[in-house]
Amino acid sequence: MNTARILACLLCFSSSSSFTLSQQKDQNAPAQDTEAPAEVTILKHRLGSEGRFVNETRPGSQTGAMQVLQRSVLTASVKLRSHTTKTIVGISWYFILQKSVNEEYFRIHFISRIEIQPHRTRTLKEDIKKLPMPPRAVSVDELKNPRQPPAQERIVVNCVLFSDGSFSPLNDSAQKDCKRLTNP
Repeated sequence: MNTARILACLLCFSSSSSFTLSQQKDQNAPAQDTEAPAEVTILKHRLGSEGRFVNETRPGSQTGAMQVLQRSVLTASVKLRSHTTKTIVGISWYFILQKSVNEEYFRIHFISRIEIQPHRTRTLKEDIKKLPMPPRAVSVDELKNPRQPPAQERIVVNCVLFSDGSFSPLNDSAQKDCKRLTNP
């Protein structure tokens, strides 16, 4: 996957060229355009990329010689604060890119197995392996003169799993995601 192509596509949709989404000046204030069960607050979220080193077999090598290469990986992260006396051991969440209030470009589902102690803050970070929409060419004119309002990014925490095996769904439709959390 061509990361430059993905980032160019997101630049077209994103309202911020730094890929920092819904960050607040006050780090303890909840992020806007988020939804979560009462046991957690979404403080901020971010879409970005980071370089990773990978080992690959050298092309044309008869001996299987390896080479170390740097690859760019697209990531989504969300900073959460726990408001419960129970330890959180899993989170089911979505990164959503919306065209308008009623229309989505795409949503990406993540299951994060992470421990968050009671009344503590942690950041979840997951790799985006593939965007669920095909990349398209963007002209310089489109970037200079956008004709529609920029897309809005949202984070939805659908379910929280606790160390005692209980869970807290966002709503009744989140039961399926809660079951995914309890079945590793």
